Amino acid sequence: MKIFGLRSLRSMDLWGNKWVSKTYENRSSWVAAYFRDRFFARIRTISQCEAVNSTMKTYIDNKSSIFEFIHKFELALRGYRNNELKAHFNSLYSKPFLTTSLPDMDAGKIYTTKIFNEVKEQSAEACALFVTKQVVNGDRLIFKLTKHCDPSTEMKVGCDTSKSIFSCGCRRFELLDIPCSHILCVMKVEHVDHIPSSLILKRWTKETKSAFVSSVSSKGVDSDAMKLA
Repeated sequence: MKIFGLRSLRSMDLWGNKWVSKTYENRSSWVAAYFRDRFFARIRTISQCEAVNSTMKTYIDNKSSIFEFIHKFELALRGYRNNELKAHFNSLYSKPFLTTSLPDMDAGKIYTTKIFNEVKEQSAEACALFVTKQVVNGDRLIFKLTKHCDPSTEMKVGCDTSKSIFSCGCRRFELLDIPCSHILCVMKVEHVDHIPSSLILKRWTKETKSAFVSSVSSKGVDSDAMKLA
């Protein structure tokens, strides 16, 4: 493959071309383009391991005995569970609001606090976007958007008005499952006052944990013991 590639470069007179050489040097980053529309529930192997290792270092060191390791590991696990309970409590009993000119769209009622903050960031970015062109194709609308003071940046958003289904060229929703700033901008133009169910992933909603606890409890497991273990 490598020999074939070198021969191809020579035959097309691209040997020594700066752009080709730079692109080849950045080949390790090409994977981002291919996985841009693949959903992995935000699981990143390296970052998750680093986060766990960093937390465990505050409890355990290389001088700990087996007994100390087990005791400190249980303390670390309780800390994780306590943080999860606090985050779940805050999500259930607090209602944050969007601080932009866009309507709230009930985002504060739907998403957990962490996910809501990400939607809030996208909402702020949507305020700097403008629709420059709108094309009608049956029940489907195609919007072209540009950014304030950056007209060279263009993005296309598709909208199926009959089913309230949106799609965007940036693929943020496919990757992270939250509406991107481009979709939120189009929703504002179309006077959509709520987030359609097609843009809501149950995993990121407030009721997900409660539903899971209820399902486990119905199988004979003490839900209180499970949450506080």
